[in-house]
Amino acid sequence: MKNDCMEMNLKAKVKSLKEITYKAVERFGEVQKGEIKNSATYVFNNDGNKIERNWYNDDGSLYMNSTSKFDDKGNEIEENEYTVYGSFYTPILEYDNKGNIINEPYNRADLNQDYKSVFTYDDNGNRIELNRYKTDGSFNCKLNYKYDDKGQKKEDNLYVEDGS
Repeated sequence: MKNDCMEMNLKAKVKSLKEITYKAVERFGEVQKGEIKNSATYVFNNDGNKIERNWYNDDGSLYMNSTSKFDDKGNEIEENEYTVYGSFYTPILEYDNKGNIINEPYNRADLNQDYKSVFTYDDNGNRIELNRYKTDGSFNCKLNYKYDDKGQKKEDNLYVEDGS
């Protein structure tokens, strides 16, 4: 079963990681790194799973914190997410016989919204699609993942309910 470090293509035992996302800007016909868009920090347990995640705005202020608990098989069984508004959710995750998350309920108390995410995997255990639905069953968004021949994620494509 893949852990978070494997999913992120990290080769060594990692205790923590900082990820920075930059705005893409075009300069002289080339796409280059612009200003910081946001950043995130991750803390991993000894099994290579993320137990804490923090997301930051471009000014460095914290806007969301998330903590996770895992069972003896390494399956995430609880996630608590806190935003600057104080909201949180604790989904009960559903797994297939390969240990892949196939169903994740999601509650945004701050927005009074509930969602259900359904995941699809390829034969190599790579997550290839996420479909999110509102409680009334209507479509919210879709995320497709593409991988190279080595199984490394190379592309994410997000489609939202308005078709963009």
